[in-house]
Amino acid sequence: MQTGEDAYIYLTFKVKTDGNGRVILDDANSLKYNIAEINGYKNYYKSGTVLPNYGAVGGDSTPAGIVDENSTPGNLKASDLTGEKYEQNFEDDTDRAKGLNVHLNSTEREINGTVWEDKRTISNSQTGNALIGNGIYDTGESGVENIEVGMYEVVNGKVSDTPAKIFNGTDWVEATLKTDSKGNYNIKGYIPGDYIIRFTYPNGNDYKSTLYQVGMAQPGTDVRQDDAQGKQVPGFEDYEKQSESATYGYNIALGETDTRRVSDAKDIWSVRQAINDYGNNSGNGVTYNQYAKELINLSNPKVYMIAETGVIRMEVEYNREISDSSQSTAYNISNVDFGIVERPKAGLKLNKKVSNLKIVLSDRRVMFDTTKSADNLIWTEKGDALFGGLIQVIMDEELMYGANIQITYEFQAENTGEIDYKDQKFYYTGIEDNAKANIVKTSIDKVIDYVSNNIQFRESDNSGIWKIPKTDEIDVSDAVKEKLSKYNTIITTESLKQGLEPGQTSDPVKLVLSQLITSRDNYRYTNIAEVITYSNDVGRRMQTSADPGKTGTPILPGNQDPEIDPTEQDASEAENISIIPPYGKPYLYFGLGIGIVGMLIVAIILIKTKVLKKE
Repeated sequence: MQTGEDAYIYLTFKVKTDGNGRVILDDANSLKYNIAEINGYKNYYKSGTVLPNYGAVGGDSTPAGIVDENSTPGNLKASDLTGEKYEQNFEDDTDRAKGLNVHLNSTEREINGTVWEDKRTISNSQTGNALIGNGIYDTGESGVENIEVGMYEVVNGKVSDTPAKIFNGTDWVEATLKTDSKGNYNIKGYIPGDYIIRFTYPNGNDYKSTLYQVGMAQPGTDVRQDDAQGKQVPGFEDYEKQSESATYGYNIALGETDTRRVSDAKDIWSVRQAINDYGNNSGNGVTYNQYAKELINLSNPKVYMIAETGVIRMEVEYNREISDSSQSTAYNISNVDFGIVERPKAGLKLNKKVSNLKIVLSDRRVMFDTTKSADNLIWTEKGDALFGGLIQVIMDEELMYGANIQITYEFQAENTGEIDYKDQKFYYTGIEDNAKANIVKTSIDKVIDYVSNNIQFRESDNSGIWKIPKTDEIDVSDAVKEKLSKYNTIITTESLKQGLEPGQTSDPVKLVLSQLITSRDNYRYTNIAEVITYSNDVGRRMQTSADPGKTGTPILPGNQDPEIDPTEQDASEAENISIIPPYGKPYLYFGLGIGIVGMLIVAIILIKTKVLKKE
């Protein structure tokens, strides 16, 4: 070693413990310290050195004597370590490190925060008027109870499979708990290390993590920190490649300088993809059995979402810059919060109406071929209601028999849901850069139609658009299955399958039904249909109208009783069609008969009560 150079030796000491494994503590007058002395050395002249009366000497080979006059190696004695100023007895080759006083800190390490529901209050042109939460725990928003919170250690860049251990005063237990009635949690008794806080919540199909650390300076070196292995953990900035466990850091100092209560955790993207795929039935669409028996069950583990913070460096001391006995020894990380928000609602509406009515008499004359009211034809279209509308045909009885009625129905699908986008950047930040490519679409994949028994379905009239399915292809509720045998013909179509953006309506699909009118017919024609399979790009469950701030009512495919009026907007009934004689002749005669009989009964009663009593 040359003159002016330094050399370092690093030593690790293990503190003594008692028989129970507890560290032996120090009293107020004792310190744990370490003294070192040079026990031996060799000293050589530098190469090229010229000595008086001797001349030049060789480098690293000619001994040069002692280092100095006050450094005798290996001569430290016990008496040199006594007295208040024993360090004055040290030679230049002797020194000690600062003393260490080990004492028990009565204040446990804590980390706490709140899980709350973030209300959807933001809608702006930047997100295509998508309705989202603001990512801030505002006054009036409610905490969410019974959310599982766990603390997991990060070792070698990987999150442990099991929760970390915390000391509860008696035993070491797993660091997991549930939020209280106000959504609060508090984990304490952990040791220094690298950790993440994990939040596990049910019904991940309807809810998601809200905006992540909105408004905080996340990108770049401002949020970088060194982990225990000396590697750098960047902040959460790459939304497509960096969204899994332990791949980004949580900056404690940055979180404490922001006075707002922002959401510090985010959903794990791979879990979101799995829930979306499950919600969309692996691309096969949602049916009654998959929806009603599984998805609607909020305790179904397949729709549990996992959200995590970045890696939090829990150091030995809370103040990471200075160590001073006058400083508070409390280690408390507060307001590590997590906000959940309702996902944009998906909604579909099935619209069905009569688009044409044609009646051809037995002599092949066309009596009606129209889409609106005409002579002897009253056409009242259905409105926005799920059902309604009436078409009345006035027709002489002698013309009815042998005539042929043909009804053309028109079906359309309408996306009544909210705007949503499927990319990760929008998911975590609420910012959308490519709305056209990323907008979420919803589709009606299959519709079932219950054909009235007094009218016929002919494939030749429908160009293969509709088909008669096998029984096992009809996925409806058990209650509806019991009604299927009452219908001579049940048909389905997949022609409405078309990804629709919110507000869009599909291309129309036609259904043609016809029948030869006979004297045995019921001259009233009805038709009801329902969606039995639908799909959504992100597996969102279908709900009713998406009113801001209101929770939609779930819509179950395949649950519509075909014998009653529609109860949900995925079912639709076209206008009822009735054929009656002029002025309703049979009904008039029947009514007159009832009226005459009633008058006779009243007359008889009056005669008995008044005339006969007088006699």
